[in-house]
Amino acid sequence: MEKAQFDRYNKIDPDADVRAIFDQTNPNWSNTQEYNHQFVRYVMNSMHHTLLTRSYLFVNDVLDRLGIPAIPEGQLLGWRSFGMKEMDFSFTSDSEGGAIVLKNAQFIWHTL
Repeated sequence: MEKAQFDRYNKIDPDADVRAIFDQTNPNWSNTQEYNHQFVRYVMNSMHHTLLTRSYLFVNDVLDRLGIPAIPEGQLLGWRSFGMKEMDFSFTSDSEGGAIVLKNAQFIWHTL
């Protein structure tokens, strides 16, 4: 890894929440708010089971399942099924769009 890339990753705040927009540009979006909430809950439950089965989960795994483009940091941050904070999320929306917040993601790439 080049030094510039390494420095960039050192500046990532692993204690910061990962925020993503979920709106009409997403192929999974519906004009029905209840559907959007159910979809996000379903994906997060499914991702929790993946975490328990695989013992790790990257942020980009979750973003991909939600239909949200990957982010560079998403392949470094994630959750382990043991010894870390629990995977958590929140979702708020209105008729115009919503925001998903992935909580408690930590650096995991170096522990795999």
